[in-house]
Formats: sequence, structure tokens, C-alpha cells
Amino acid sequence: MADPEVSTQSGGYDVELFVETPDYDLVCTICQGVLRCPVRAACHHIFCKKCILQWLKRQETCPCCRKPVNPSLIFVMFKLSKSIGRMKIKCKNEIRGCGETFSLSEQYCHSMSCVYELIPCPYQGCRAQLLRRDLDTHARHCEHWRQPCHMGCGTILSHRTQAQHNCYKQLRQEYEIRQRNHRAIATALQRKMRRMQSTMAHMKRQIGLICESLEVMDDLHEQMADDAGGRGGFRGGFGAGGRGRGRGRGRGRGRGRGARGGKAEDKEWVPVTKLGRLVKDMKIKSLEEIYLYSLPIKESEIIDFFLGSGLKDEVLKIMPVQKQTRAGQRTRFKAFVAIGDYNGHVGLGVKCSKEVATAIRGAIILAKLSIVPVRRGYWGNKIGKPHTVPCKVTGRCGSVLVRLIPAPRGTGIVSAPVPKKLLMMAAKATFDAISKTYSYLTPDLWKETVFTKSPYQEFTDHLAKTHSRVSVQRGQPTFPATGVRSQVSIWKETVLLVAGSFSLMAGPHTLLDNLHNLLVHFAEEGRQKHRVTLVNSISSADSGTLSTTATVQSHRKFHAPRHGHMGFLPHKRCKKHRGKVRTWPKDDPSHPVHLTAFLGYKAGMTHTLRDMHRTGLKQAKREEVEAVTIIDTPPVIVVGVVGYIETVRGLRSFKTIFAEHLSDDCKRRFYKNWYKSKKKAFTKYSKKWQDETGKKQLDKDFAQMKKYCSVIRVIVHSQMRLLPIPQKKAHIAEVQLNGGNISDKVDWAKERLEQAVPVSAVFYQDEMIDIIGVTKGRGFKGVTSRWHTKKLPRKTHKGLRKVACIGAWHPARVAYTEARAGQKGYHHRTELNKKIYRIGRAVHVQDGKVIRNNASTSYDTSQKSITPMGGFPHYGDVNNDFVMVKGCVVGPKKRVLTLRKSLLVHTSRKSKETIELKFIDTTSKFGHGRFQTAQEKRAFM
Repeated sequence: MADPEVSTQSGGYDVELFVETPDYDLVCTICQGVLRCPVRAACHHIFCKKCILQWLKRQETCPCCRKPVNPSLIFVMFKLSKSIGRMKIKCKNEIRGCGETFSLSEQYCHSMSCVYELIPCPYQGCRAQLLRRDLDTHARHCEHWRQPCHMGCGTILSHRTQAQHNCYKQLRQEYEIRQRNHRAIATALQRKMRRMQSTMAHMKRQIGLICESLEVMDDLHEQMADDAGGRGGFRGGFGAGGRGRGRGRGRGRGRGRGARGGKAEDKEWVPVTKLGRLVKDMKIKSLEEIYLYSLPIKESEIIDFFLGSGLKDEVLKIMPVQKQTRAGQRTRFKAFVAIGDYNGHVGLGVKCSKEVATAIRGAIILAKLSIVPVRRGYWGNKIGKPHTVPCKVTGRCGSVLVRLIPAPRGTGIVSAPVPKKLLMMAAKATFDAISKTYSYLTPDLWKETVFTKSPYQEFTDHLAKTHSRVSVQRGQPTFPATGVRSQVSIWKETVLLVAGSFSLMAGPHTLLDNLHNLLVHFAEEGRQKHRVTLVNSISSADSGTLSTTATVQSHRKFHAPRHGHMGFLPHKRCKKHRGKVRTWPKDDPSHPVHLTAFLGYKAGMTHTLRDMHRTGLKQAKREEVEAVTIIDTPPVIVVGVVGYIETVRGLRSFKTIFAEHLSDDCKRRFYKNWYKSKKKAFTKYSKKWQDETGKKQLDKDFAQMKKYCSVIRVIVHSQMRLLPIPQKKAHIAEVQLNGGNISDKVDWAKERLEQAVPVSAVFYQDEMIDIIGVTKGRGFKGVTSRWHTKKLPRKTHKGLRKVACIGAWHPARVAYTEARAGQKGYHHRTELNKKIYRIGRAVHVQDGKVIRNNASTSYDTSQKSITPMGGFPHYGDVNNDFVMVKGCVVGPKKRVLTLRKSLLVHTSRKSKETIELKFIDTTSKFGHGRFQTAQEKRAFM
């Protein structure tokens, strides 16, 4: 029932509210109600302020005389408003027995004291609504009555427990509980203190060993400086050469860096990771075994152990870089180093440092840690022996693009000199392309892979033991030699032909003295022994570095994580119109199996009316109008199951199983001439489902999924034939399953193949969700990029687009290839924390009747559909299940959206609030919009 205070059409007072019929001059000609906040136009006609402002949004003339009306020349009539406020009105609770009359201005005061006012029971859990005069009587018998103990013990009492309550017994129990908690905390603190004392004793022993090692290295350093003093060697840190400068870093003082000389000494290697221990104890016998199980290499000594003296390195480029700080510009040197063994292993390292030598040494270590085996193998001809890259691959680094293309055997590297040098020395883009060859499944890997235990699982007992130190062999230098340094320019859009024997490095290399690198390393590290990180010093028996991360929620509001242009994250370029989900909610095995996302289509917007209950306000309960978005969500069809294995480098696809039948909507997405296609994608799994042999193989695949997989996802597609969109290709998405164990997830997906899943099985009302969509770029403002266009900020050049350049010269025209405003491509937008106000059911048949009242409420019982009169603009009718979310969502009409369960755990009051809608607007979105349903319009006409 509508509020009798306000007219059903707009902002005026209802005429039936007054005791005496108001004069005709006091009635608004727009809403036909008594004037509320009367205003006078320039033509001397009087209207309600809200009515005339809404009218002027559509028309610019007076509704009575059709003269032009200026909104700025509308004046409020305060005297008339006061006279209307003195008019007598009836109480809105007249039907319940209240016969009082009072002036309009006293309505609020009367409503707060009227004994016939309906008030909900104040006790939580009780849904009874009573008259104000019956509240005291109801409180004496209400089952949900709760009050704290009047003796002050804090216990909440009800009618049943009030007579049996004993304060002394309650306080005694609470005291005993607190005593037990204090004892448990004290025991835990004592245990931590003993563990800390043991750790400190161990740290003292390790620090003593480190100090002894540094003293030995200092003695060795002095001895080498004395021996090389005659020829400008290491006297006083870096020696005292004739052309040197500055002070040395050793105990003596010298000038200059001196010469590099000496022989390599045995260096003691104490591994600090599990992989290092297994390599040192010869449990892992080859580098390929490490790559097979995707084990991360975190110690450069592992590469030295396997490749040894075969490694050669070369400095590709050294460039100065600057950083602006409070103290001014800080200059550092960035070194690019490539490393390899001429036999299919290559790595690339980049390091910045204050000194060139330090940057090179750091880049060499990083290059060792990034070494990958070069994958050779091409089955495009009948030569038989792999001789080139297996397929076309592309590597990118910034604006640099490198393509590696297979070529016939014996061709060699076909490229210009500079790109050829880049390939030989494995520049960053080339290194990226080589690494991507492992993203493709070549014919030698088509057979079923037999999964075995990784070395970490196989040698678990061995890793638990204490290991002794083992010396590195003499022929394995810790710091490989540095070759010829060359600065190489990079070509954009480089196309390379790679074939025959694929050697990554060529050319002369000069071996440097390894002892010099060893001494320089200890000279830099040993002088900072007081700043040594103790965790790295004592972690010889540990398996790696421990890190603790804590998820701290932002201080911003939950419904507005960020403002402005960065309000949508992530902001990334995309190629398709459907937003891709990169992060899924955390799995909880205690919940039943369910989907974590759904596909929907934006239909349009409307507004709703609901009561707002906010404590602390003068008017705690008031009505509020809110904008909502309607998302059309027809049921999705499950057509496939995908299993993933979790590895140290991410998820690895294990198996994909499709359903027996695929709909035409799904087939159209794959092939242009889908009705003529005889490819395996449509027939392979269909044949397996039809015979007994194929069914046994499918059962075996499902069993392997349950055994090996850790993540299960299903492939779903939308039903375009149920939508008013002239599109036949279905949108396909992978949706992760959460809840239950792996076996339950596989069984759930298997049972629902070729079945429809409604949106009500994924989300529920009042839930917070995330909406992922795709929108166009926002154009540009200012200089868009270095060689593109810019928009000059001055008023005289405000509308002109010019080519961006440093000087004052600008060409007369801009090429059509340059990016225009709004044409920067499509971008992912992820809106967090959108609240679901309603999940509506589709138009259905019940007892032989068509049920369309999915827009009705407990207050508005009219039989109306969510589709407004005339349909949603640019969309049409919504005849399927729909989701009503608060506010607006990304993307235009008809654009597919991905609805995902929220990633956050919501605890705020607004997120937990229960939404009870009083009214949903279904008026026509074309024109003024006066009627809610067609029946209402016919009755009026």
C-alpha cells in the first residue's frame, strides 16, 4: 500500500488526507495533489517544486499555458506553504481506530505518539507487528524477550531462564574459563621462550663460524696483495696500480684496481634449499631431471655443479639508469648478461648496481638461475631428426617483438647481423620466445604421460637428515668468466629463421681469472659482516626462505574500492568481448559443490523503493529510491570438464572431457562452416560415449582426475536462442568448482553434462558478487605516447590533434593509423562488491496459467513483469531468470558479463543487510512513463 501522505503519481499531498476538501487553487495541475513546497513560475502558475522540475527535464514550457519557463526564475511561495501546513488532516491510522485530526505541520509529531501506529516488536527474532498501545502487554509474554541481569553479572535472560538464574554460579563458571585460558597462554609463551633461546644459541654458533671464515679470507687477501704488490695487484683491497685512484677496501690502503690474476680455489658450498641438498648428495643426476618436474632453482651453485666450466657468458649491454630521489638523481648501471654452454642451455640476467663489476656479477648469478634448455624438434617434414624450433613462437619485451620460425635443415640462422647477434646472445625477447616453446604439445609428447613422484617426495627421509659440507670440484668455477662486452641495438618486429644445429653462442671468448672474482666477492661481502642477515646465515639446514604475508583490507568503502579512472581493476587490454576471470574464490571443502561464476547479459536499469533502517537518525525508518541494473541470466549448459594439476609454477592442464552432444550455439563458436565440419572436436568424444570401449576409457579418465587433479573446472556456454539478441554464437567460459573434495567435484560435473544450471543454484539474494566486463578505452588526454598524438591543453588549440614531438613543428595531418579518442581497444573492468537485490524467476506456466509477476513485492501485489512497458531500450524483453544488482555495471547493453562470487569475506553491516523491496518501477523507458502495467493503462484509457 502506498503512503497516503504522498500522491501516487508525484510529490503532492493526497487530497483524501484532508478533513475538508482543499480549494481547487491549492491543487497541483501536474500531480493532482495538494501543493507540496509550492513554487511560482514566471507565468504566475503554481506547481509542486518536485513536479515542475521533473516536467522541465522533458519539456521547456509551462504545462498550463505552454509559455517558456526558465528553471532559474522559479520562486518558492513560503506564505502559501505555511497556510497549507495549517490545514487540518486525518491520521493515516484512521482505519485502525484513530479519529484525531491535526494540522499538516504536526503530522510527524502525531505519528511518533499515535497509539494506533503499527510497530514491529523490538526484540530480535520476533516478527510480530503490534499497535503501540499493545507493546507493553506483548513484551510480558513474548518468547523472544531478552534483558540483561539486573544484578550486573551481564547474563542475557529470557522469561524461561529468569527464575532459574544464579549470579554466583554464572560468575564462578566464567572465572574458571578465564583461568584455563590464562594457563594455556602462559604455557604457550613458555614454550615459545624455550624455542627462542635454542634458536639464539644456534645463531651464536653460526655467527662464530662466519667470523672465523672472514678472518681466514682476510689473511688470504693480505697474502695475495703482498704477492701481487710488485705488479699492481691486490694491495689494500683492490691493489695499488700506477693509474689507480681512491682507497682500497682491504686492511691496507691503495690506489687502483690492479690486475686480475691467480688460480681458482676450491669453494665450499653449503646448500640452503631442498633441491641443493639433493644435487649435492647426487640424488638428482642431471639438469634435465630438474626441468622435468619444474623444480625452481634458487642457488646458482646447482648450475655450476652440472654444467661447470662449460658455461660461457657475455655482456650484451651496460647502460646507466637514473632515479630521482630527495637527495637528487641517483645513477646506477644496468648490465645485461647472456650465459650458455653451446649445448642447448641458455640464460639471461639483468641487474642494477652502483658499480659496473657488481652489476655484472649479479647479472651472471641471475642468468644462471634463469637457464632454460633450448627445445628442438620439428615434425613438419620427414627428415626425422629434430633440427629446429618445434613451431612458430613469439617473444616480446616492451616494444621489441621477435618471431622464431622453423626452417629446413641446414639453413642456419637467417637474419640481419644485429638480430643474428641478438639470437646468438639470447636477448630478452629472444629468450622469451625460446621459453615459450614449452607451451606447445609436440608429437613426441602425445602419448599418455606416466606420473611419478617428484624428487621432493621420493627423498623425503633423506632431506630430513643433517648434511655435511661438500667441496665443489676444481673445474667448476663459482663465478664464470666474463666475455666481450658489446652494446647491441634492438630491432622492432624482427622475423628470424632458425634451423640446423641451433647454437646459441658463437665467437671468441676470453677466460678471466676465477680467483679475482672470488676475492672481489668476499672483499665486498666480508666487510659487511656486521650487516649480514642472520636468516640467510643460519639457513644451511633450512629448505628456503620463510615469508609471512597478511591480507590487509583497504580502508576504502566496500562499495567503492577506488575512485576515478582506477575504479576498475585490473585495467588490461583484451581481444574478446567476454571478460576473463583470472582469480577464483578460495575453496572451502565444508560447503557443497557449486559453481563460482555465471554468464549474464546487461538488459537495462530501473529504480526501486525500500525502507532504510538506520539507527542514530532522527527518522530511523524512511523510504529511499535506489537505481538497480537488470542482468538477463538464462541457464548455462555444461558441456565439458577440465582437470588441473597444481605445480610449483602454477596450474597444469591434465585432461579435458567433452559431453556427447554439443549444441549448435556452441559449435558456431568454434568453426565458421560448423554444419559441414567433420573435425575431431565434434566426433571424438561423441564416439566414446556411444560404445563400451569408449565408456571404459572415459571412466578411466574420470578416475585419473579424482586421483591426480587438485582443481576441477567445467566448460559452460550460454543459450543465445533464449535471448532477444540477434546473435547465434554462444559465449563459452571455464568456471571453477568449489566445495567438497575432488571426487565430489568430478561426480558433480559428470552428472550435469548436457544439463542446464540456473543462476539460482549459483548465487543467492543479498549476496555480494563481482562483475567482470569489457568496455572500450577511455581515449587520451595529453601526450598519449611518445610517437603518437597529443591534445594541446591551451584554449586556442583545444580541439586540435597533433603528432607528439619534442619540438614546435607539427605536421598538417594525422595518419589514419594513429589512435583516436575512444579507439584504444577493449579493456577488462572488474567491479567488486555488487549487492544482489533480487534473483527473479523466468516467465513460467503454473496450473495452466502463465506467471509473470517476477516484479511484485509484498507491498505491491500487482501482477507485473520485470520488463518495463515497451521493453528495455536497445535490448527488449527479459523472459529468463534475472539478477537485480544495486547501481550500474560495466559495459553497454547486450554485452556479456561474468558474474563471480566475491573474493573477500564480508563483515560490514551493509553487506549483511537483508533487502526487502517495497516497489520496483516498470514504467516505460520511452517518453514520460506513467503506467506500471498494460492493464493499468487500459483501465485509465
